[in-house]
Order: sequence, then structure tokens, then C-alpha cells
Amino acid sequence: MSGRPAARVRLRLRGPGGVEATVTATVDTGFTGTLTLSDRLIASLGLEYLTDVVFVQADGTAALHPAYATELEWGGVWRPIYVAAGREPLIGLKLLLDHEVRMEVRPGGAVEITPLA
Repeated sequence: MSGRPAARVRLRLRGPGGVEATVTATVDTGFTGTLTLSDRLIASLGLEYLTDVVFVQADGTAALHPAYATELEWGGVWRPIYVAAGREPLIGLKLLLDHEVRMEVRPGGAVEITPLA
């Protein structure tokens, strides 16, 4: 991934036992969910399985992914969210709803996410 333009944001997450992690996630405007995390990160945070969710893949096929509850520090406040298992951390449009996203589209470019008035 290094050297390729991508909108990346650092996020703080907290599991049910208080374990915290900071992760770099990619903004994915093709993903309509909230957030995906790797199985490894889900396990390290001690997240418990809730249910399966259906995602429509880029090729149009549907696939089931396990979903978990966690907390995300967003706008300086811890808030509960649902995350799905994926290959890498991706921020979806559901998390970005009612926010403005500004980004420099270049390797290492800055990304700003601010609430809409």
C-alpha cells in the first residue's frame, strides 16, 4: 500500500474489557457500513461476536461477514459502534454520515473529517 494514494485516518478503539488500540483505517466511499477491522485486531480487543452482516462486494456478489460491538473515539467522545470483520480497517459511509471529508489525494496526504453544522 505504501506509495499509493489513499485517504487514511488514525482511530482509537476500545474493547469491552477496556483494552484500547490505535489503528490506521482507509476511507472507503464504496463501503456503506461503519468500519471493518482485521480478525487479529478484533481478537486483540476482545470483541465478542454478535451476528453476521451481508456485504455486497466490488464484483457485485454478496458475502457474510461477522459483526462485533466496540467503542470508537469520534470527535473526542467515546461512542458505541458495530464493526465487521474484513481484511483491513476501512471506514465506511455510515460512520461518515453528517460529516465533511477533505483529503489530499496523494501518498501520505492529509485527511480531515469534521461534523456538518
